[in-house]
Amino acid sequence: MSNNSIYFTSKPSREYLHEILQSIKNTGEPGFINAEAAKKRRKDFQVINPCAEVLLKNKQLCNLTTVNAKAFIKPDLTFDEDSFINAMKLSARIGLRMTLVDLELPDWDRNQKDDRLVGASITGWQDMVDICKFTREQQISILKRAKVEIRDEVEKYANELKVNVPLLATTVKPEGTISQLPTVSSGLHYSHSPYYIRRVRINAHDALCKVAEELGWNVYPEVGQDWETCTTKVIEFPVASGASRTKYDVSAIEQLENYKMFMEHYVEHNASITVTVKEDEWDVVEQWLWDNWDIVVGITFISLDNNVYPLAPYEQITKEKYEEMKLNMKPFDETLLLKYEKVEEEHEISDDECATGACPIR
Repeated sequence: MSNNSIYFTSKPSREYLHEILQSIKNTGEPGFINAEAAKKRRKDFQVINPCAEVLLKNKQLCNLTTVNAKAFIKPDLTFDEDSFINAMKLSARIGLRMTLVDLELPDWDRNQKDDRLVGASITGWQDMVDICKFTREQQISILKRAKVEIRDEVEKYANELKVNVPLLATTVKPEGTISQLPTVSSGLHYSHSPYYIRRVRINAHDALCKVAEELGWNVYPEVGQDWETCTTKVIEFPVASGASRTKYDVSAIEQLENYKMFMEHYVEHNASITVTVKEDEWDVVEQWLWDNWDIVVGITFISLDNNVYPLAPYEQITKEKYEEMKLNMKPFDETLLLKYEKVEEEHEISDDECATGACPIR
């Protein structure tokens, strides 16, 4: 979600909804949470995590796993659905097993053991759909099957472990960070463009950040911070997606209908999505939100191709710019890590690493 979000307990007036979307169009703020819709999915819903994909009560934490759907495309460009479903079941089992740890704070520990929340997520979905040429009906069939089999699996595994069955088990994360590893479309989003700059936030004191700086990569202080005192830095990576359909090729309504499809047929928590909106689409987006308010828990909107967001996570570039950046980017030298990384240092996830809403990889 955005840095400032409105917590709705009832549907706003049409006039207020229009005012909010105009503000988002011009400034990117505020985000919003539809608590009424969230409570239909979880009666005791109170709060949500920064990326809005997990429904929580107070003093409760995320527990997320991810499967890359694109990895299950076979050499003949067909989808290995059985293997994908099996991977999703294993992903959910991993999540449930993680709830067996004891938390230091009693209230947090009790809440985790009561609800055993799992968040089995999917990434690379649009890349997979694009390659396999799946219709919406085919997608729905896979999502329905995944939801049912994940629910069956966590119930069976919880009984084996003699613990409570997870209250909620399926979600879709933004997946903006981990999707960079296999270079696939993030979560249920489309790739940004055929060629783009991907900007990744990182702790300014992280050894990886220091290596990137020594190699001469493009590294900048976070917006609103300066070089001397910044706690977060931004590293730029040139990316060639290989996607034939990108966010420039799809309408905002198609993206919203994808969100609705996941919410109705797969997700028990919420699907985190950032919908890119073209200049002439804001009115139809407003109408869609008004008509579908009851199923929307939280959606982020961003204007496509505007300059509201300095150091935006994605920026479209030409093939020539991509090749120039790639040519000037020295290969990663893992031996440099020894220069900055202390062996005895414990790499715990700190608050400032989670401040942007992105989950750091460890």
